[in-house]
Amino acid sequence: MQTLRAGPATLRVDRGRGGRLASLIVHGHELLVTRGPGRTDPLMWGCYPMAPFAGRLRGGRFRWAGATHQLVANHGGHAIHGTV
Repeated sequence: MQTLRAGPATLRVDRGRGGRLASLIVHGHELLVTRGPGRTDPLMWGCYPMAPFAGRLRGGRFRWAGATHQLVANHGGHAIHGTV
């Protein structure tokens, strides 16, 4: 488990579970559902960082501010998160 701190925030990263965010405490308040009794399956607690964006972009492209932006199509012809 890796712990990172910045100002009032503390983040715990579970490297043994693929870099899953295990805990995020800001100003003393836990913001994630954490591992505990009945929550042993990693998909039931914490979260994976969806970066640089969340989800799948069809064809790996999107339009914003009048311009088309092309991303690397790294998942069946589409762009998928989790590349950081």
